[in-house]
Amino acid sequence: MSLPVAPIFAAGLAASLAVCSAPALAQQGTAATPNSASAPADTSPDGVRAAAERGDASAMYRFGQMLASGRGVARNEKEAVVWYLRAADKGNARAMAALGVMYSKGRGVVASDVDAIRWYTLAAKLGEPSAMVALGARSANGAGMPRDLGVAADWYRRASEAGSSQGMRLYARALETGVGVPVDDGAAVLWLTRAAEAGDAEAACNLGVRHLSGRGVPKDATTAVRWLRVAAEAGEATAMFNLGVMLADGNGVAEDDSLGFKWMKAAADRGDAPAMLRLAMMYRDGEGIGRDSVAAYYWSSLATESVGIDLRERAAAVRFEVGEAVSAQARAETDGRIAAWRAARKPAAIAPDSAGDVDSDGATKPDKL
Repeated sequence: MSLPVAPIFAAGLAASLAVCSAPALAQQGTAATPNSASAPADTSPDGVRAAAERGDASAMYRFGQMLASGRGVARNEKEAVVWYLRAADKGNARAMAALGVMYSKGRGVVASDVDAIRWYTLAAKLGEPSAMVALGARSANGAGMPRDLGVAADWYRRASEAGSSQGMRLYARALETGVGVPVDDGAAVLWLTRAAEAGDAEAACNLGVRHLSGRGVPKDATTAVRWLRVAAEAGEATAMFNLGVMLADGNGVAEDDSLGFKWMKAAADRGDAPAMLRLAMMYRDGEGIGRDSVAAYYWSSLATESVGIDLRERAAAVRFEVGEAVSAQARAETDGRIAAWRAARKPAAIAPDSAGDVDSDGATKPDKL
């Protein structure tokens, strides 16, 4: 879905600010559930395990988290599942949701949609918002259950009302696009703002883009920059790109090529394709950094294979232009770096409960303007 915003790329590269995307479940904040116990006084691995062995359900869940992630202890996903099961048997909803994740991804257990959905459903009935988001995503994706966008939107609504910032963002998206619910842009802005205020980086970025275009909110570039900075500082790559563009162009903030370059480089390092192209142009033109044809060749090469079709011709033209100033040896070395970058960034499989947004006919799509 496109929102009209003014072209803001330099050197003839017209592009709109991108709406952001962020990891779905990994950053999920959860509201306290009715059976959540307080954290053990001793939060060291030994202290948490001791509390777990005394029968503290919250400690059982926390020790399972440590084992699943390898945080403070040797990673052991099978043992993590054991502790999650013990906590779940005591009614800990977060442990139930964690079991849903483990069965969904086949971590420590044989992957099973049936068991994943069973655990998510039990957790959701006890008020665990991350489980509600997962069930919404599975309903939207038709993963282990019938695809039903209305059911998905309802799960996102429930998660929102239970305090999930991710649920708020996803419900706002459904309201904005009319996917599973009637279009209600006013309510979409309300939930998007709540999500951003609750710390959801993607929501903060999208709210910044809305303020730049004036869609559903006052048009205010300064406010746009403020929200984009919040999202960028939280690690949202598309916000880094958007903020870098606005700093380099002096849109809503004092022009600062050096700071614009910093944010553009950070976005490109995280794999943002439009940022790669803009960064190549910055190196080519000496915008915020000294001219560097080799660096421009490197980033324009990555951009050529990463950007959408609308920017691919421009990326190829920049690569050809700067490539003429790069020696054969430097080009060969750079091609090796590009191959290494490509190998290191092989896409991971998408989990069926990953809460991607969907378009009007239910197909998943990247969240771009």
